[in-house]
Amino acid sequence: MDVFHSEKLEAAAGIRQPLTAHLAERPELRLVEHAFMTIRQAVGTTRTRRPETVRFLSETVAHLTASGFVAEALGRSGHNPALAAPTER
Repeated sequence: MDVFHSEKLEAAAGIRQPLTAHLAERPELRLVEHAFMTIRQAVGTTRTRRPETVRFLSETVAHLTASGFVAEALGRSGHNPALAAPTER
C-alpha cells in the first residue's frame, strides 16, 4: 500500500482482508466487490504414496473442516472464520 500511495497508482490488488482494513481508514478509496481471484489452500502428497496415506490426508482435512477446527483457528488468529472452506459432501 505504501507504493500504491507514493506512486499515486490507480489500482492495487491484494488479499481482501488487509485491503478492506486499509480502506476503512481511507474513505477516498474503494474496493471492487467482485473477487477476481481466489486463494485456494491445498494439501498434497506424491503420487507414489500408499492409498492409505492419501485417504488419511483426505479424511483429516475433511474432519478439521467439518468439526469447525479450521474456522476456530482462523478466528483465533484474527481472521474471519467464514474464510474456512465449505465442507465438501
